[in-house]
Amino acid sequence: MYKLFLFCVLFSPLLRSQTPVIDSLRNAAAIIKKDTAGVNTLNELAYELSFENLQQADSFCRVTIQLATQLNFYKGRSSAYNTLGNSLSDMGKQQEALDAYFLSVKDKSLINDRKGLATVYSNIGIVYKQLSKTEKALQYYRKSLQTRIELKDEKGIGDSYNNFGSLYRDAGKYDSAVFYHTKALQTRLQINDSVGVGYSYNN
Repeated sequence: MYKLFLFCVLFSPLLRSQTPVIDSLRNAAAIIKKDTAGVNTLNELAYELSFENLQQADSFCRVTIQLATQLNFYKGRSSAYNTLGNSLSDMGKQQEALDAYFLSVKDKSLINDRKGLATVYSNIGIVYKQLSKTEKALQYYRKSLQTRIELKDEKGIGDSYNNFGSLYRDAGKYDSAVFYHTKALQTRLQINDSVGVGYSYNN
């Protein structure tokens, strides 16, 4: 059943004529073994598809979760749950996205993937922001920021400050928004994060 489902997804007409990266990963996924390397390849493909084809990304996340579960490969499964959450959120399925993110948190906690946890906490905060649950969004943004500070993840810290700035801007708290967007810009300038600096200036 697993091989049949994977074959159907891989060779679906909807997956053709994608980007060269997706085509390359699709070819690699067609010959994967049922091992952790195969999970990693499927995760990469699902991630790339999440920017091109949400339905296909969803399908690949689910088959990746199935394989990772069989292998007790929590790291791979946590990544698949996170990408699934991203895809569901972009499809407007916020509650399902939260369910996926919390499953990712559970797996990342098991393997002590603190950097990964910070990312998922941030994603949870974004969904709560979309749901206009400001206090819940702040709660998870704070968890993400605190973890990134402890890890000295300067790029992540800049991203967290940006999240706070966007949340306060949308809430009409402009002084707080300016404060956090300025902190984001300063952090990004210090580490030469040119992409992040561009976003900060745009904010």
